[in-house]
Amino acid sequence: MRARYLSFFAAAIFLGCQQEGREKSTEITLTDVPPAARAALERETGGERITRIEREDEGGRPVYEAEYTKDGKTWSVEVDENGKVLESEQEDDEDRD
Repeated sequence: MRARYLSFFAAAIFLGCQQEGREKSTEITLTDVPPAARAALERETGGERITRIEREDEGGRPVYEAEYTKDGKTWSVEVDENGKVLESEQEDDEDRD
């Protein structure tokens, strides 16, 4: 009986650790983005139309990633809630979901 409980406990810990490393992401609109982050996204996209915005939790902190098209190429920019740019890159066709 004790071995059964230990097996169950070990499985629960294993599954919990797997979930911990995953990012939660939710598609949102620009009006859902905090003002500082929204201003940074608008500045970084240079007035181009934003086609998609996701809110992700990375390390327990909200991060906002926007996709936009410029000169026929898809770009993404990632900012934190304070408007700090964390990443900006051109997307490969293979990167897109």
